[in-house]
Amino acid sequence: MVNYANTFSGRHSAYMLSRVQGLVHDLQSDHTDMQLSAAAELRLLAKHDDQNRRLIARVGACKPLIDLLYSSDESIQLEATTALLNLSLNEALKEYVVKEGAIEAVVEVLSYGLNVVVKENAAVALAHLAVCETNQSKIGAAGAIPPLIELLGGGSPRGKKDAAAALYRISCIDDNKRKMIRAGALRPLIGFISNKEDKEGMLDKAMAILGNLVSIEQGRVAFVDGGGIKPLLQVIQVGPQRSKSLAISVIFQLCSQCTKYRSLMPEKELLTILMSLAKTANPRLKYQVFFCNTLTVHVLQNLATLTCTFLCQLTNLEENCPTGCPEWIVTRWVSRSHGGSSLASLYLSSCHF
Repeated sequence: MVNYANTFSGRHSAYMLSRVQGLVHDLQSDHTDMQLSAAAELRLLAKHDDQNRRLIARVGACKPLIDLLYSSDESIQLEATTALLNLSLNEALKEYVVKEGAIEAVVEVLSYGLNVVVKENAAVALAHLAVCETNQSKIGAAGAIPPLIELLGGGSPRGKKDAAAALYRISCIDDNKRKMIRAGALRPLIGFISNKEDKEGMLDKAMAILGNLVSIEQGRVAFVDGGGIKPLLQVIQVGPQRSKSLAISVIFQLCSQCTKYRSLMPEKELLTILMSLAKTANPRLKYQVFFCNTLTVHVLQNLATLTCTFLCQLTNLEENCPTGCPEWIVTRWVSRSHGGSSLASLYLSSCHF
């Protein structure tokens, strides 16, 4: 790994360099008032200025800031955590602060922090560090998932969003997905998509995380067993446009993996919803809708006419199609939209007309 502390560029005045060096020295003082003042000033210096972030790291502030996360002083812990959060906004520093031991300390704060705000800031710091793919598995291995799920389910509105941001980013790793499922992530996530009013603004965030979790079998089982299908269909029917798109992605992953999940869908209701969506959906959503229909349509009887209607809506074809010939529509749509016949073959092989 590159030693980021020695590769930062940017010219600071001799005064700024001396000032930051003095603050780093104060972080290691035996006097709590000096520690608090230094951590607070470094937090402010790193809040908006990327050049300051690089300088603070270059002069060695990361390790003493990390040490202060274990402080028994509530204010010091908060200032040090927030200062590290601000440093983590720099792309080059995301790996460097982890190398210095940030993840374990931040997870400790997330689990046992001395107040609610410091826990929320710890979650934000993990979300920023998780932007770097190499950090995602390390965050899961450090034990961050249970306290993040606890914050997701029982935190303040801001805390729930902070936890969701971190969980979404680390849920790209299959091992983290399994840990999230075992830790009970599905319960609050299904709760969010079941809340029709969505006053906390968690619907899209929950749908995005669920989209990652149902990509593995344990996630699909937990989602179905947790009663997720009914609220998922409600989102498709009455949710905001972005939420509908995310929900369709979840349904696609459920239906594409196993016939037992397809059999759990209320087929006529689902097909009606998807067909109505096709009239107004954006191109990407239409693509998803098409695939969802290819995976659910075969369980219905006498669907030739319905299928032709649906695919005409997708393609806006003005030509009259041969009555009862969905193969013709599929082939025309695939060749026009995707330049190949593989999708048509997939569709026709999944349907029994």
